[in-house]
Amino acid sequence: MMVEPAMRVTTPTAAGSASLRSRVVVHVTPTMPPEVSGVGDYVSILGEALHVSSGGSVESRYLRAGHDGYQVGTGPADDRVTDLTDRASARALEEAILAMVGSAQGPALVVHYVGYGYQKRGCPVWLVSGLRRVRRRRPDLTLLSVFHEFFATSRRPSTSSFWNGPLQQRLARDLARLSDGAVTSLAGWLPWLRRECAGRVVHAPVFSTVGELEAVRPLEQRSAVGIAFSTRTIGRIDTVDPQQLEAALQVLGVHRLLLVGESEPPRRRSIGSVALDFVGRLDVPTLSRKLADARVGLISYPMSRLTKSTVAAAYLSHGAGVLLMPEDGDRGAPYPYRPGEHFIEFRPDGAGAADLHAFALVASAGRETYRSISSVRVCADAVLDLLHARTRS
Repeated sequence: MMVEPAMRVTTPTAAGSASLRSRVVVHVTPTMPPEVSGVGDYVSILGEALHVSSGGSVESRYLRAGHDGYQVGTGPADDRVTDLTDRASARALEEAILAMVGSAQGPALVVHYVGYGYQKRGCPVWLVSGLRRVRRRRPDLTLLSVFHEFFATSRRPSTSSFWNGPLQQRLARDLARLSDGAVTSLAGWLPWLRRECAGRVVHAPVFSTVGELEAVRPLEQRSAVGIAFSTRTIGRIDTVDPQQLEAALQVLGVHRLLLVGESEPPRRRSIGSVALDFVGRLDVPTLSRKLADARVGLISYPMSRLTKSTVAAAYLSHGAGVLLMPEDGDRGAPYPYRPGEHFIEFRPDGAGAADLHAFALVASAGRETYRSISSVRVCADAVLDLLHARTRS
């Protein structure tokens, strides 16, 4: 598969940085910290990284515009956040964005698109309409779209996505056509996005939202501990064959599995000889320390979409080997990561890493690929390059 990965993007030159001096960038997002949300954390971290990578020339501001059912927690993160939660409309969006950019020269919008985050049926007509109005009012404004999701597809009339899918697809297409450039974490969507977006399109797998380590210890020097960090993974533990999972973990020298998250603890207290230790939600520094000492990161996720998982990114960035339990029979290779080379697939037939040493080689390759393609610095540089491309034109 030929893609244009973010790793090929270089940091803007001094001349390019000058063209971005004091540039206001407004991030439109359904959620922001302190709400618990992978997208919100991603947006906040990217905004700070843009400021750092641009040498302080980019000033990020945030427009939170999700529907109330999508929010967890209350209150803006800081005074850079304008809140339209559950009261968004095309006109309100237009007025808020124009007020936030003010008289700034060459401002930019970065729209973080998650249809269900902006409207409970995944059809935020008001969002696309409002952005169209903003473009008419401020033709000098650069619009970039980060597609965290595109649109749902279903062949079952009993599901809402069957009926809402066509409108969702039209809205995603309209947003792409409004955009001067676009970013997606899913290489499989690049052909569609390049057909619809006239500007440059970049593939940038998501980065870790719980930190990135400059140096990590080899797996052999870590505690005999694995970690499962997400509600969906913890829930999956109750449904897999305990003997098969125990065998997979034992091969990797794991005797205890930490369960991190806000979900209910699993019914099981152990997987055979492997103890389950439910620790609940952890703050970021504590979670980062746990990850840095874990041999295995267990995750339940569709394989072809692994590059959009911040949980998998957290494992990779901390040097923990990724043990993936695929979902829905999805075993498509998630470019640039490959099963057996950058992560191991948990399979009922017992196939996987032969031993801890082999798994350590996989973990090391996964981390190196993450650092070169998926890190927050690489993503920030990709977004800056897209902004710079519009400035040059």
